[in-house]
Amino acid sequence: MAKVKNIGVLVKKENPKAVSFFEKLLLWLKKEGVKVQTSESSFASCELLMTLGGDGTFIKGVRFLNGACVPVVGVRLGEYGFLTEISPDHFEKELKPYIEGDFKIEERLKVRASVIRRRKSAAFFHGLNDAVLHTTGLSRISNYKVSIDGHLLTTLKADGIVISTPTGSTAYSLAAGGPLIDPKNSVMVVTPICPQNTAHKPMVISQNSSISIEIICMNCEVLLTIDGQEQLKLEEGDKIEVQKSDQKAYFAKHNPNNYFELLRNKVFLS
Repeated sequence: MAKVKNIGVLVKKENPKAVSFFEKLLLWLKKEGVKVQTSESSFASCELLMTLGGDGTFIKGVRFLNGACVPVVGVRLGEYGFLTEISPDHFEKELKPYIEGDFKIEERLKVRASVIRRRKSAAFFHGLNDAVLHTTGLSRISNYKVSIDGHLLTTLKADGIVISTPTGSTAYSLAAGGPLIDPKNSVMVVTPICPQNTAHKPMVISQNSSISIEIICMNCEVLLTIDGQEQLKLEEGDKIEVQKSDQKAYFAKHNPNNYFELLRNKVFLS
């Protein structure tokens, strides 16, 4: 791959460390002869997108690309760092291969969540990690009618439901009791959040399946949240349809970490 000459940089402006690091990074990139774009509208035309922050900033960068085939690499300036691989302390050494074009591109599954209201499309979203239906308020549950591929699965009373990609299996789904999924697997995970009936367990389904969830009885406000960053208030009778997105996310990898080593360091030993 040829040397990268046009890079987008997304900075978490609320993070003083990220803002300070950006000034240092900018000087280094200019010395390397790289053009830097910081406008979100220009990211899709870049050869590489670099995020400065935590996993949330990385996910935001993927969202701004809106499916454009631009690989993303993150500098670890947040708390968790499951998706962000570059150390700010050794960034010149670790980022140099990316500037030289010495990296591979790893494709990741995204989900598309559509909201059907009174038989009409009301909204749709694309997510890298997950689509989450959840109640608000204290100790409130709601009723959800869940179907997969047009077949009724169950009527669920719960705080909510997480539909996760393999990438998102280490996030909200895991906290709700869902399984860890190697991103190489072409699946989605349906995980109930605090179900009233404990027989309702997480389910792994094909990425080609379609999940339909109807809000059949609202005891409180119910929200649809995508990747913890986009949100929509739902109404009783709304139907949420979740399936594989026609968009993908593209991760830039110079030395791809072994997924199980990453789990050991970031999940089991954290």
